[in-house]
Amino acid sequence: MESNHTCAEISYYGTHSDICGDINSPFWREQLHQCLDEWLDNSDGDGFFSVGTIASEAWTENVTELVERVKYLRNELTLTQAVLARYHNGQS
Repeated sequence: MESNHTCAEISYYGTHSDICGDINSPFWREQLHQCLDEWLDNSDGDGFFSVGTIASEAWTENVTELVERVKYLRNELTLTQAVLARYHNGQS
């Protein structure tokens, strides 16, 4: 089997890791499974887990922009919820 350099990215609740290795290596495959288990056990559906061959830095930049956008939207949702809670409690 020829070498296949592959990277994985895991992100949840402020945790973010980039890991890379040879997809044909039994050690690497086991590490990917352990990282996926970590994400499934700890993320509660938050964040993301992705695996693939990164062809360019543009892909990484797009993912980073997406993560920042999600953080922004989460903050906006929190602020909106606070306003609605004050409104519901008779405060303005």
